[in-house]
Amino acid sequence: MQKRIYIAGKVTGENRKECIEKFGNAQVELEKQGFIGLNPIQLVGDWNTSWKVAMKICICHLMTADAVLLLEDWELSNGAKIEKQLAQDLNIPIFNNTKGSLQVLRYQLAMYENRT
Repeated sequence: MQKRIYIAGKVTGENRKECIEKFGNAQVELEKQGFIGLNPIQLVGDWNTSWKVAMKICICHLMTADAVLLLEDWELSNGAKIEKQLAQDLNIPIFNNTKGSLQVLRYQLAMYENRT
């Protein structure tokens, strides 16, 4: 069964086109590695959605994830900080999106599952 990876990063205040591209690129890279990328931009689907409603939608999807992938700007986002903390509290593995990280994500998830 394909692992579901939630993508967390900064959305609020970002240039719409660049933000869509940033999350889309992460999703494509995850899918190239055989994962299902849970892209919050697509999950919410409407830029006019309030932050609180968007967070509720995203948290519901985060709860179904096998892991969280943090984009490089996650620390600049209150929402991503909440998502990271929730993942930590629920023992959902968290990975940073750094060069080469997606290639080893599958191995790291397997190792994580063996520990739990």
